[in-house]
Amino acid sequence: NLRLQSDESSNAPQNKKNVKDWNYIRVSCLGFFPGLVCPHYDKVQSNGILRAKDFEKMMLKHTEENALGIDHWAALVVEGERYNVLSLPGKPGSLLPNSNFSPTAEGVPWIWMKRVVNGGTKVSSNPIAKEGLLVDILKEAQNIILDPMEEKCRELNPSK
Repeated sequence: NLRLQSDESSNAPQNKKNVKDWNYIRVSCLGFFPGLVCPHYDKVQSNGILRAKDFEKMMLKHTEENALGIDHWAALVVEGERYNVLSLPGKPGSLLPNSNFSPTAEGVPWIWMKRVVNGGTKVSSNPIAKEGLLVDILKEAQNIILDPMEEKCRELNPSK
């Protein structure tokens, strides 16, 4: 039996008194993909904000990086130079039949390619194709701006 557990940041508060005060930061991770990746993209977090909305706000601070937003019930399957979107049937997600984003998860689970446009003032968001070449969705950053809070977070959360 596979038992799925959720992390604290993916649990929407049941009432306003349970809302937690925290902000997104950009964190250097394992380096599997260039750019930014946001898991649970279609979920409301413990701070009461839709993760997609919070992520776009954070992206505007990192205007020269591209990103992927991956819905809670979606996965990016990588095989060599190709990818495939795994979308669990019967589960809620953000992709509507007309290819628009559903902030209330009334569509199917999907993956969104995101980039900052209009001189750093707006985030463009498009659903990726069901399958294709990784080079079409993973773009190198023109410039990476490290978040000043990253080092503080590492100090507060040591790995050893």
